[in-house]
Amino acid sequence: MSTDLPPLKNRLADAASPYLRQHADNPVAWQCWDEAALRRARIEDKPIFLSIGYAACHWCHVMERESFSSPAVAAILNSRFIPVKVDREERPDLDEVYMTAVTAMTGAGGWPLSVFLTPDGLPFYGDTYFPPVDRWGKPAFTRVLLHVAGLWKEQRHRVVEGAAELAELIRRRLRPPLIAEGTDSLETILEDAVRKLEEDFDPHHGGWGAGSKFPPSGTLQWLLRRVAYRGDANAERMLRKTLDAMATGGLRDHVGGGFHRYTVDPEWQVPHFEKMLYDNALLARVFLEAGRVLDAPRYLDVGRDTLEYLIREMRDPSGGFHASEDADSGGREGMFYLWNPDEVRAALSPEDADWFMERFAILSEGNFHSHEPFHQGWSIPRLETPLTPGESARFEKIRASLRKHRLKRPAPPRDPKIIASWNGLMLSALAEAVRALGDKAYAETATRCADLLISRHFHNQAGLRSVLGDQEGPPAVLEDFAAVAVGLLDLHEVTGETRWLRSALSLTRTMIDRFSAGGLEQGFYRTATDTRDLPMSAVPWQDGQEPGPNTLAMAALRKLGLLLQEDAWLAASEKWLLAHAGLARRFPEAVPFLLALMEESVQGPVTITVRARPGNAEKVYAMLSTLWSRFLFHGAVAAADLHNAAEFRVFNGKDIPETASVAAWICGPSGCFPPVSAFDGLSQLLDAAGVPKMKRGG
Repeated sequence: MSTDLPPLKNRLADAASPYLRQHADNPVAWQCWDEAALRRARIEDKPIFLSIGYAACHWCHVMERESFSSPAVAAILNSRFIPVKVDREERPDLDEVYMTAVTAMTGAGGWPLSVFLTPDGLPFYGDTYFPPVDRWGKPAFTRVLLHVAGLWKEQRHRVVEGAAELAELIRRRLRPPLIAEGTDSLETILEDAVRKLEEDFDPHHGGWGAGSKFPPSGTLQWLLRRVAYRGDANAERMLRKTLDAMATGGLRDHVGGGFHRYTVDPEWQVPHFEKMLYDNALLARVFLEAGRVLDAPRYLDVGRDTLEYLIREMRDPSGGFHASEDADSGGREGMFYLWNPDEVRAALSPEDADWFMERFAILSEGNFHSHEPFHQGWSIPRLETPLTPGESARFEKIRASLRKHRLKRPAPPRDPKIIASWNGLMLSALAEAVRALGDKAYAETATRCADLLISRHFHNQAGLRSVLGDQEGPPAVLEDFAAVAVGLLDLHEVTGETRWLRSALSLTRTMIDRFSAGGLEQGFYRTATDTRDLPMSAVPWQDGQEPGPNTLAMAALRKLGLLLQEDAWLAASEKWLLAHAGLARRFPEAVPFLLALMEESVQGPVTITVRARPGNAEKVYAMLSTLWSRFLFHGAVAAADLHNAAEFRVFNGKDIPETASVAAWICGPSGCFPPVSAFDGLSQLLDAAGVPKMKRGG
């Protein structure tokens, strides 16, 4: 053993991740995932114990209390392993590799993720949570540690051989499984996919599956597009049922706003209480889009309420948005969000208290079952039916008192790091709020967020995945570039500010340079091609609770390809969709955001260009707002004054008539219409171009 290495000690105190800092006082000598830790493992010839989690993860906290705070556990980990702690939100690329390994070994995954690696980083054994004693069919963590240490000492050759074989399996799973589809059109494939989705739909409670339920934002986005463009009655039925179930049930924080991460039951009633930025950004957008598409003001209200929660509770003074709020408060899961009759009466007048308890099912015996004794006698606010407009007005008057009262309780810890891709999703949600609600304040909020992303996260070619105050997190990954590019394009479409268009193009070009997995139609690696700290690289194809990295990348390529008239970018996006059509047909719930992109692509490309003489920003905004009463999910919108954006070929040859200060053009597959300079003229052109109207006007 080398003697030039310093003693192993816990290195997490100065980490930029709050989750890692939560483990800084553990007796375990946690290392960061970096070259120093990997080099030590090779020199000392010890296996690596890799633990991956995140700040809002309840079972991560449980394992930290039970095992990582134990001196006995620490003694084994520190002497026989190199213990490494990773925040999955900082390193989703690393998490993807090792989650794939654990899923291959056990058939399931989740967090905390516990993986044993060779010194070269190849996994050979793993699972999720391990209890401190034999329990729930799982062995005690100390028994696992001693067993693995014994295997490494006594049967290393078998461990290394098994790790090499597993690595080959993982490499195959980290590339898209292409399924041949013959000559079927995307239209046919989409029809088959929606039929498959209907088979798995829960007609009683909404959503899909018979167990825990996560908010299916991608599936709802896709169904919205089918309703918008096809008037698909079955899609609308599934859509409304699921939206109503989420909006009324325990998944939603009715008092404070926003949504929890998932429910542990199929009825959408009992949540796992953490709140994630990405879920709430995606759900806000879906509800706002649904309000426009379905002419349903109550969905607009849910979308607005969700954004207002994020702006009030999750916005950083810098303009970005924080990552998450914990499930636990004061060491007790969910207690910040629960109510009993005494608490309600302490917060409200007798009349309002009685109404709230009856309408939101606050019962003296509690309204859910739990293994936690401290949950007994408490209730999760939830509705059997949506509030009427009059009831909504009444509830709005008493919410402030309820929020004020629950602030007396220990608040859930917040993870204040600002993640680039999740803030990119937030840009898109805020842009949709401008379209749906006609409120420029949301554009101002998005502008502050976008300024931060460009100045902090993307001040150099590598970019930053996250920042926390003046600390910088790891380099950006594919979804950071792609989600922010798409968000900037959405922001441009509602403001007409050319700088967002130009910034989106810059990010996309850098993405192509640093992440390409070959030809553009082959997709992109999740990590930059010069990354050296992973044993293998993924070309991600699935969507998760967030849009998949390559789904976002292809959305950016498609829209910018239209604006640049860049045939190679358009072709790459189309080929990616066709190559993955088989997956979409057979496993629609695995690629729902990709299906939404497919639904947009089969409509045929439409570009709307607005040009103005300098000093006419308000007229540009008014012209753009004319578009918000249309189904333009499939379109690309660009605006610039006469002296800007020459690099976007869509502006070429489009000169404003001498008598006008602003003009708009619509171009489709059959060519461009003559320009118009009046708002009603643009509306007539949209009719002529076959761009359908929504039921409500923006």
